[in-house]
Amino acid sequence: MSDPDREMFERLAPDLTTPPSAFEQRISTPSYAIPDRLALLEDAARDELDALWADLDTAVRNAANGQWSITCDWLTDRIKRLTQLVGPTPWEQVQIPLLESGVYQRLHAELDVSVEVDMARVAEVRASIDARRSAR
Repeated sequence: MSDPDREMFERLAPDLTTPPSAFEQRISTPSYAIPDRLALLEDAARDELDALWADLDTAVRNAANGQWSITCDWLTDRIKRLTQLVGPTPWEQVQIPLLESGVYQRLHAELDVSVEVDMARVAEVRASIDARRSAR
């Protein structure tokens, strides 16, 4: 495998080996064998909440002013509704820019939901990302 191919493989390999989510595992089970359909619904809501955070990160990056858009408002409304149902997404599963900018913290504060973000750890991750980018 050539170096560019290996680099691409190494970047994509985690995506190929990511274990299925709880929701994906449950939907592969026949519905008559699922003892707790509410748990299935909660798993689906948590998976959707994870996806909404990723969508919000993309929407912020794609906003005309590079900061915020109507799409961001729409996504935060959906995040708030699901957060009220299933609780907050752990900060470790949220995109770094949303933590650095305080969006994650602000959104939960608006819901009166307590979340603790280890900003020192966030800074370490950001430094690691920046170091890898400059090494290219």
